[in-house]
Amino acid sequence: MKQNSFIIGGVIAIIILSSAMFTVHMTQSVIVLELSKPKEIITEPGLYFKIPFLQQVKYFPNQLLDNDSHHSFVCNVHGTYDAKRDCTGTFKTQRNHY
Repeated sequence: MKQNSFIIGGVIAIIILSSAMFTVHMTQSVIVLELSKPKEIITEPGLYFKIPFLQQVKYFPNQLLDNDSHHSFVCNVHGTYDAKRDCTGTFKTQRNHY
């Protein structure tokens, strides 16, 4: 009987400890919420701990995506036909915010 209670206690301790750990990948940012209010923002990768059942973790991608499509140029003509043309090159860089 005593051995069974140690096994059950050990299993419960492992479940609580595993729910207290979380990892942050190098392409992620994390917001730790305590009672649905932001408590901490983590941007460095690694292993972190939280208070189980009281704190929640929300993951967000932290990547800068480049679009390798062809650049486009927009030319505006001001005035007459002989006027100088203003040409502007465009490119696209996208940061994901979820």
